[in-house]
Amino acid sequence: MDRLRPEDPQRIGEYRLLGRLGEGGMGQVYLARSERGRTVAVKTIKRELAQEPDFRRRFSDEITAAQRVGDQWTAPVLDADTEAATPWVATGYIAGPSLHEVVGRDYGPLPERSVTLLANGLGHALRAIHGAGLVHRDLKPSNVLMTIDGPRVIDFGIARALEPGPGAGVTRTGATVGSPGFMAPEQVRGQRVTPASDIFCLGSLLAYAATGRTPFGALDSGVHILMFRIAEEAPDLSGVPDSLRQLITACLAKEPEERIGVERLLAATQPEAALHEPWLPGALVAQLGRHAVRLLDSENPVSRVDNPVLPRTEAAPPAPPAPPSGERTPRPSSDPVPPPGPPPPPAGQPQQSWPGGRPAPRPTPIPSPYSQPDGGPYQRGSGGWSPPGSPYGAPSTGAGTGSGSGGWRARKGPLGALAAAGLVLVVLAVVLLVRMGGGGSDTAIDDSYLGVWQGEYSSGDDEPRELRFEIAQGAEGELVGNALTLTPEILCAYDVRLDSFGDEGLGFTEESNWSVPEEQTSEACRDNNTVQTLRLSENGEEATWTYGEQQATLHRGPDRTDSAVPEDLVAGWKHEFTDSSDNEWSDVITIEQGAVGDQLLRYERTRRGSGEIECVWENKLVRVEGGQLTFGPDQLAETGEDATCRVYAAIRVRLKEDDRDTIQISWLDALGEDPAEHTRND
Repeated sequence: MDRLRPEDPQRIGEYRLLGRLGEGGMGQVYLARSERGRTVAVKTIKRELAQEPDFRRRFSDEITAAQRVGDQWTAPVLDADTEAATPWVATGYIAGPSLHEVVGRDYGPLPERSVTLLANGLGHALRAIHGAGLVHRDLKPSNVLMTIDGPRVIDFGIARALEPGPGAGVTRTGATVGSPGFMAPEQVRGQRVTPASDIFCLGSLLAYAATGRTPFGALDSGVHILMFRIAEEAPDLSGVPDSLRQLITACLAKEPEERIGVERLLAATQPEAALHEPWLPGALVAQLGRHAVRLLDSENPVSRVDNPVLPRTEAAPPAPPAPPSGERTPRPSSDPVPPPGPPPPPAGQPQQSWPGGRPAPRPTPIPSPYSQPDGGPYQRGSGGWSPPGSPYGAPSTGAGTGSGSGGWRARKGPLGALAAAGLVLVVLAVVLLVRMGGGGSDTAIDDSYLGVWQGEYSSGDDEPRELRFEIAQGAEGELVGNALTLTPEILCAYDVRLDSFGDEGLGFTEESNWSVPEEQTSEACRDNNTVQTLRLSENGEEATWTYGEQQATLHRGPDRTDSAVPEDLVAGWKHEFTDSSDNEWSDVITIEQGAVGDQLLRYERTRRGSGEIECVWENKLVRVEGGQLTFGPDQLAETGEDATCRVYAAIRVRLKEDDRDTIQISWLDALGEDPAEHTRND
């Protein structure tokens, strides 16, 4: 959980905010407490979404339907204000890490038994969601929270509000419904989504839980490659246990009518007997105890400022119409297909009080766990996975609160209660001992490793990639720097945690910080618990980066500074052209001074003569290499009336040789093509 920021409110409705849980395509998520002391998660909706035509009606309809879903396998929808200037919804807070945190960072692939029980629990959740007339549309590991009583599904009943109404055109930039790697073929093709779509996503999710890999390729292999594989190719289920392979294959049928139904899935995963032991491995049970301790530390709002209050509003004034958005008009070069991504505000924009405009730009680096909640007490009893309404002690109706005649929960007496309490006490005792004993040794990193290391390499498909690591002094287990990794379409920013240091070099893991596009923070840019290494060369001027079978040679880069951009490039640069339809355009690039990670490039396209804005894009500085700058993928900042704006790949900018009044621009996915040129705009 992150601290509250100056632009955050102190209260939303009747809920007192404690901190930030994360951020996604729809808006910010806060940890909060009600006036009666209940811990909740409050999600606010971005103002630009709230201004979309018909959004509020769709959002209200979905909230009403979501409130009909029980709380046995989901985070219940408790409250909402769909008419506020900034709409919000409050759900029950689930105290547990997400499945993607468990598999991708903390533990690794789950045991076969745990995956089977995960499938059963998620089957119950989907039955309840579908029974309320909803389709989840975004069932992915970060939307499944792991508790000692079983999995819980979050963010159901909201995604559909992002879809445009009839005649509204394509889904807006940054609001794609579904996540690459966990979408159904019909979602990829833009066809009708049904409950069977959730079953396909469940199959991908179970394969990930069993192997640590998505069945259609790595999430960083490219959004459109991934979507093609989902729609056209068979899944890669290597490593999936034989007992689960048939079930997952039945979920992943390309045609919706050929997929297994929820009832058959529940029958196939029904436990033979009641559970008398936790459904998760002991190490994960201990992790839930650590979550409990962290939430106990969050009694008061973690903020250094006096924040405003966002009251409940009975009626909000009509929102001004949002400018149309969609696919991006090509720059004067190639026409790559963009990944979606909502833009953060430009560098230097002043912060605004809630609920005004866009939030202020995020400094680099700031811990920002976009994946799900980190911390919280147990919300149900422990000792086994048997929520009411599950097949472990109650009628398998998927709804209601009946206790049933069988199962451990129905038979649990004083001894069972004492055992459950003992388990919690043991877990908390272990956590407290770890906290008092400290973490990590005091072994320091050799000074020769400190500073900036950067370079580039090509992936297996010859896609160019860039790396930048900034290493500071620290001990094992501590954060010792940050990292930027760049592909043509995705920029990931991580915090670096020291795993070890010795003769083999510096070993580290990465914790997600921010990304472009923003939603990739919990996907391609998610936490990475696989140890990577940096090993210095004999001359100390190069370092070999190793990650599995991938390697790159890095060299020392310029130290971090607030004046990273060469002064000759800090200027405005202009290019005018006429397109094939005889439209006359003026493109102006403005490069500002600042640090790596800042938003320093602004690309503005206007109509010549009228000066009307067509599209405005912004880019973050990733690397400085001599006189060449690398900027991350585009973020669409502004769209003119009736304009069609796409987002493009990362770019490299440099002065033309022997001409300080001309810059050359190359897109990272088209380095073999002639660069575009802009001249100094005096």
